[in-house]
Amino acid sequence: MQNQPTVMTLASQHFQVLRLNQSRDSLTIKRVELNSTCPQQILITNLFNYSETAENIILSYDCRSRGGSNYSFSCRKGGREMFPVLFKEDENDCDESSEKVEIPVGKKAFDNLMSGTSAVNESLIEPFDMRYFSYGVYCKLCRHSGGRCGSNESLHSVLLCYCRDRPHRLKCQHAHGMPCFF
Repeated sequence: MQNQPTVMTLASQHFQVLRLNQSRDSLTIKRVELNSTCPQQILITNLFNYSETAENIILSYDCRSRGGSNYSFSCRKGGREMFPVLFKEDENDCDESSEKVEIPVGKKAFDNLMSGTSAVNESLIEPFDMRYFSYGVYCKLCRHSGGRCGSNESLHSVLLCYCRDRPHRLKCQHAHGMPCFF
């Protein structure tokens, strides 16, 4: 279907891609939904990382103490209703057994949340930026050496340059300095 928003999945969560900036290797994304699934931590890999415009907040799940909390909201986790709580750094009133999850939000959403002008559930669905690793420069080097750029099923985030003799890390290694072309 045309004109459907691009949706990507990170850590079993769905995010709508709002903008792609290839010159800065960044994406602006936002959570597709919140109430049906509690937010989870996004695992940072060799391919994705937070940008300098994203801030982290810490949500506490199964927090037995509600005193001193800034915000709480309702979501579902493992088929049951949860009430994650956000505490400011010096106010965490939960016991040690509560699960704590670090969640990225945009800088503006973070500032509004910390100043009390927005609720945590509103801030969690605001857009934020992620940086991604682009293989463009490396693939160009590989192609220029006569190879074809790719990866291996077991090494998803590692670039391989497929050459006539065998795959190499970044570019084809040629005997006597002669390039080999496919």
